Amino acid sequence: MIMAKEHIFSVNFFKKFLSKLGSVRVSYKAAEEFTVFIEDIARDLLENAKKYAEHAGRKTVLISDIRLAKKRLNV
Repeated sequence: MIMAKEHIFSVNFFKKFLSKLGSVRVSYKAAEEFTVFIEDIARDLLENAKKYAEHAGRKTVLISDIRLAKKRLNV
């Protein structure tokens, strides 16, 4: 039996989100691809922000860490 990949975000949420955003129909596979893309960006952003927080001697990621990570990743 092939198991579906588990996502952090709901694919159906992004299917509805994309449809409302662009007023178009979006296939489940397209929404799934978008979900994976968003999860990858969020993961990279958080990993980078965490490094900035650790460098500053903190365990808590602040908005400034997120902004620096966004700048570094060009997001």
